[in-house]
Amino acid sequence: MQQKLREYIDQIRAEGYTVRDDHGEDPDLIDPMGKAVETWREGYPYDARMDRDQYEVEKYLLQIELLKFQY
Repeated sequence: MQQKLREYIDQIRAEGYTVRDDHGEDPDLIDPMGKAVETWREGYPYDARMDRDQYEVEKYLLQIELLKFQY
């Protein structure tokens, strides 16, 4: 499994894809033409990506609800 992932990463790099990491935001996959690939849209039910701070708050609140349910 790990080897297949490494082979895939090497393949997309050879095709010209790169990663843009703006330190603080989630990294973006950049296609050979310089345009961000919207990989986050795969199966995502919303029109816009949640920012990291909002995501962390929502995750925290859901974790609290899960603990209540488990208790």
